[in-house]
Amino acid sequence: MSNTILALDVGEKRIGVAIADMQIPFPAPLTTLEASEHLVTEFTALLTKNKVSAVVIGYPRNQNGEPTKQTERVEHIAKLLNIPSSIPVYWQDESLTSVKAEEELKSRKKPYAKAAVDSLAATYILEDFIRTQASGALPQPSIEPEVTDKKPKKKSKKPKLKKKHWFIKFAVAILLILALVILSAVIWYTKAISSRTSEDSYVVVTVQAGSGTSAIGKLLEEQKVIRNAKAFSIYAKVNGINNLQAGDYRLSSKQSVAEITEIISGGKVTTVNVLISPGLRLDQILTALKKDGYKEEELETALVAIRDHPLLKNLPADTPLEGYLFPDTYQIGPNTSAEELFRIMLNNLQSKITPQLEAQIKTQGLTTAEAIIMASIVQKEVKDSTIQPTVAQVFLKRYREGIQLGSDVTYMYIEAKTGKKVGPTLDSPYNTRRYSGLPPSAISNFNFSALEAVANPTKTDYLFFVAGDDGTTHFSKTVEEHESLVQKYCTKLCN
Repeated sequence: MSNTILALDVGEKRIGVAIADMQIPFPAPLTTLEASEHLVTEFTALLTKNKVSAVVIGYPRNQNGEPTKQTERVEHIAKLLNIPSSIPVYWQDESLTSVKAEEELKSRKKPYAKAAVDSLAATYILEDFIRTQASGALPQPSIEPEVTDKKPKKKSKKPKLKKKHWFIKFAVAILLILALVILSAVIWYTKAISSRTSEDSYVVVTVQAGSGTSAIGKLLEEQKVIRNAKAFSIYAKVNGINNLQAGDYRLSSKQSVAEITEIISGGKVTTVNVLISPGLRLDQILTALKKDGYKEEELETALVAIRDHPLLKNLPADTPLEGYLFPDTYQIGPNTSAEELFRIMLNNLQSKITPQLEAQIKTQGLTTAEAIIMASIVQKEVKDSTIQPTVAQVFLKRYREGIQLGSDVTYMYIEAKTGKKVGPTLDSPYNTRRYSGLPPSAISNFNFSALEAVANPTKTDYLFFVAGDDGTTHFSKTVEEHESLVQKYCTKLCN
């Protein structure tokens, strides 16, 4: 079994690392990890390479011994490192270790890098930990007492003295091992009943009637809601929770065991607010719903089943459903199926398309389906509801006159779906730089303001618009005016 222990000094930009063997506890600087996207991977490699059995992390406090913002930052980074639950983590109070390390390096009167300060500071942390744990965590070498009396002692007394010393050492060793086992168990249990993830990931869990605590814990672990079924059972027993109720529960891996047992023991039917933002493609909406607990197969089946909705019945079967899953915050229960949720979204949009709005759309020479396509383009071009009516006017004028819409967001839609960067030369009916008319389908969902803008455009006569570097949209009627505005206001975004 490995006896290697690492110590970490978490700084602003780097993490100093020191190492020691628990049997021969002489700490030494190991390395310095730079803050980067590879930090967790590099740290995990260190744990594996050195067969680490424990990690010590410097715990900063102020002069009054109270946690600070730096303390919170260190705790946050410690969580991000994803230290395996099998490796115990100890917090060691640290005070000015970096200052001490820097003074030590300066005293050597040799050039040194900042990274050396961090790793040496970690060494001090590990040294302090070993010192403070000398009677608790680390096994110490046996040291024979010095002989102060050189006179020969009676042979009959020597065995008794050695036996007594051996018994004391044995008892201390047993106590130390027991203390370490208890400490490890407490650390394991505390982590095991905490939230499994830092972000919400929902799943519907069905607790059958007559299910015992152990069975429920196993189900929750299999569904990846909690970390450990055994810890769940221990928590329920210690807290006297024996009334877990049957039912369907929408639970999140961000919830702790305490929160989950409270929900199930109270028979609380939980609801979740599902946010569908405007400007999303269908694949982005499906990704968001998977995070809320829906399975990919269920979503795909539901997309086929809702084709009989009045809003979709006249669409060709292969038409993507971008534009029809209306953005809003939807409150769902544990049994709300994907099909039910999609129908709620469709009903939401349908309720907004009143006979009056349909008449206004018809006045613009469009069908409702065409208006939805154009509204999606308006939404992706500009989010400001006060600007959208004038942008819609430009597109409607170009559409009626047979001029290409010239919208970059349409070919970008295909680029995003295929993952291939092509640009305005893309040969696709979705590329309104090359083809006149509307693309075959909407390119995203949209705020209702975009559809209203298409139905009620401004009474202007613009033919062009450009979004400047500062986000301001500039309109013009001629090519010359447009090019002048581009050169004046769009020197970065348009290049």
